[in-house]
Amino acid sequence: METATENDVVTEEEVITENMEEEEERKQEQEEQRTELFMDFSNLTRKRKKRSFHVRFVNGLAVGFGIGCIATFIILWAAVFFTPKLPQTITYEGLLSVFIYPLLYLLTIGLISLTAGLVKERFQPSPETQ
Repeated sequence: METATENDVVTEEEVITENMEEEEERKQEQEEQRTELFMDFSNLTRKRKKRSFHVRFVNGLAVGFGIGCIATFIILWAAVFFTPKLPQTITYEGLLSVFIYPLLYLLTIGLISLTAGLVKERFQPSPETQ
């Protein structure tokens, strides 16, 4: 039989101290994991906010471009139609024949952009629901 020496004997205080150290290490590891998860979550939120801003900006840009084209169409048509004191050689039909394609282009592009921007803004899923 072997006899126990002083070095082999483990006191209660040593066991308690070791247990406390192990618990502190576990708590530190858990805290690090929580910090990592929190950082990943905030990064994901930042990406969603950035994407949401970008999507809304593009939709707003399309709507603004459409409104601008329609407003330019109205202004150009009014300028052609209400041109005061035309010389005898220039007629309304002559001016309209020169400006008909730019007018149609502005009206078409304006309506398409306005419709596309409004439809995308209304029916695009929000980042919170994804």
